Amino acid sequence: MSAASESDEAAALEFSILFSEDRNRGVARDCSEYQRLFPGHESRIAAEYKRLDAREAPDATQPNDGDEPGFRFGEPGERLGHYRIVRELGRGGQGAVYLAEDLRSQREVALKVLTRRGRFSPTALARFRREATIASKLDHAGICPVYEVGTEHGTPFIAMKALRGDTLARKISTARERSPRGGATRPDSEHVVLDETGVEPPASTSKAATASQELSPPAQVEIDRVLRLVEATARALHAAHEAGVVHRDVKPGNIVVTEEGDPVVLDFGLAQDSDGDAPTLTQTGELMGTPAYMSPEQIAAKRIVLDRRTDVYSLGVTLFECLSLRRPFDAPTREGLYQAILTKDAPDLRRLNPAVADDLRIVVETAMAKDRDRRYATALDFAEELLRVRRREPIAAKPMGPLLRLRLWAGRNPALAAALFGLFASLALGLATALRLLDQKDEALGLATTERNAKAAALADYDRLGDVSRLARLLAEADG
Repeated sequence: MSAASESDEAAALEFSILFSEDRNRGVARDCSEYQRLFPGHESRIAAEYKRLDAREAPDATQPNDGDEPGFRFGEPGERLGHYRIVRELGRGGQGAVYLAEDLRSQREVALKVLTRRGRFSPTALARFRREATIASKLDHAGICPVYEVGTEHGTPFIAMKALRGDTLARKISTARERSPRGGATRPDSEHVVLDETGVEPPASTSKAATASQELSPPAQVEIDRVLRLVEATARALHAAHEAGVVHRDVKPGNIVVTEEGDPVVLDFGLAQDSDGDAPTLTQTGELMGTPAYMSPEQIAAKRIVLDRRTDVYSLGVTLFECLSLRRPFDAPTREGLYQAILTKDAPDLRRLNPAVADDLRIVVETAMAKDRDRRYATALDFAEELLRVRRREPIAAKPMGPLLRLRLWAGRNPALAAALFGLFASLALGLATALRLLDQKDEALGLATTERNAKAAALADYDRLGDVSRLARLLAEADG
């Protein structure tokens, strides 16, 4: 296969994953939007879009993908080993997740399998194995437990706990539809709305009743619920970090909010394991993660070792989106998005949502600091800070002053900073020269004034001498 064909295949694969993620979040983009994200591959993206869009149609039949007899993807009632498929929960470019019944234990599980395309992709297979290995060794209530890892009919699978709830991404999407731009919530409470159990009102609830439920709680109460959710997520990530695992793909789509309102972190397929990661997966400079939530050091890909602070940044972006219903950085192209994350400051959170307290704004800014040395050192520190915000206690983070902001901005934009410095230096030199010339002019004017005053005094003296002479002559004439 030629290099161009490999590039085309890679773009098609990445597009299919993005397409599935969008559809799972309830987002429907036009083909032209995807084509702008993958310049140079427009025709291939159009063909893939047509194929995937047809598959999403209500009357479309699920393809078999050429898999072995005994397990047809998407077929309810089919068995994979001792698991019976109930229904499909989601699908990506290389894998799918099904709700299945474990016939041995009679419990429901989430069954994640690799499709034929994924099984023939060395990278996908390596990531699948890594997710299974990493997730199975993590033991925390906020991390989805793995029950079994295996292969059946040549199909690798991971059996995980079936979670009852919805992803945080879906909740944000629902809240965005009901935001002031959609005409449902107040401008001072524009953030993801969770009820007491952490789930949205039932679908049977009338629109009027739903609006009443959304508008009745004070904005701060809803914000505190969001903070409690993100705080619990941070503590779960800290448990993973302490086990030597960095997630590297923290985003709302990988956080499930259960029916009890508890967050559970999913998908460790891109995680970095300090104990057993292969160099080919962690040290190649490959960009791993979802672009909008990637930390600056992930995007820079300068062969630096990513640590737990990259997850702190991504969780900070997630909190920013929960509180404002928008991502801090956006651009029509992936390259533009990367540049925005690397060089631009995030919008003022309080301008997007006036209900956000200033302390909370500082906490979010600290978690999202571009310089990772300025972020919270651990996810636990981030969680404790959110707890202080909820308890109205003094926070540990300090706001950045204007001089520090200027210095950090100059570090991110050295060429522009050098140009502006040169311009200011030229202006300062010109101003100094003008002031020096003005001083010289004032000095010359002062000398001229002094000389004029001296001449005027001499003339006055001369006039006085003339008056004395005349007086003496008149006195002599009087005497005569």
